[in-house]
Amino acid sequence: MQKEIMISIKSKTNLFNILIFSIGAILFTYASNYGMPIIVHPDEVTQLKNIYGMLQYKTLIMPYASAYSAWIHYFYLLPTIFYWGFEYLFNSDINSISELKLYAMNNYHAVIPTLRVFSALIFLTSLFALKTIIENTVNKVQAYIFLIIAILSPWIVINAHNIKHWIPDLALVFFSFYFYYKYQITKKVRFLFFSFILFSIGVMTTYTLIFLGVYFILLHYKYKPYNHKVFFRDVGLLLIVLVFFIYISSNLGQGGNIATVATGEYLNLNIKFEFIKQYMYNQ
Repeated sequence: MQKEIMISIKSKTNLFNILIFSIGAILFTYASNYGMPIIVHPDEVTQLKNIYGMLQYKTLIMPYASAYSAWIHYFYLLPTIFYWGFEYLFNSDINSISELKLYAMNNYHAVIPTLRVFSALIFLTSLFALKTIIENTVNKVQAYIFLIIAILSPWIVINAHNIKHWIPDLALVFFSFYFYYKYQITKKVRFLFFSFILFSIGVMTTYTLIFLGVYFILLHYKYKPYNHKVFFRDVGLLLIVLVFFIYISSNLGQGGNIATVATGEYLNLNIKFEFIKQYMYNQ
């Protein structure tokens, strides 16, 4: 009898999760294009220019300057390839690769709604990943309150109406927290590396998200309340991974990163701390 009750509760919870996900998917899809006018942001044009440039020159090095890191462009690279591959296969007006290139050149912005939906759905999935953490570290009620508020947030809906950096970066950071949580409960080191890699990529463009790193501290001391040695080891590893990605990002084209504060310039070690000095001088 008790087993049947547990199965019934689990079934209802799954249905509720599907319902919330569906509402979020519909809302984000609506914000992405359907029902709202498509407005191409100047940053989106720069992003598409780099994405198409990488495809044209068959390279992962960003060919043009951008305020965003290369990782944001990689985030949208595969969906762009899939979109135009779909057009090539199912658009009866396109009969050759040369016609596809001409069609893409004249309709370069046609891919934007698809990229917005892709970004929004990845972000929605990351919200559910974060909900799982809250559900298991706090309680289920707080987890669903967070989820519903996040999905209905006007800021989220507005930012889902473009392919800029906030939505994918937040998704990567949320997934990094999920993998760190998995590391804490399974003790599998691979989850620790996945977590720090995703976090480093996520803060590469949206550098202010680095302050969310305090959540790592909360999760660590939730499961290892007195193990300071492991905590400092994890911090050291995160710093190593972060510096490594700063170095890698500086060699992937003229994209901004956390060290250049999204200026779109190459990483110059002698100006890494200019933004700190500028902030102090302006106080």
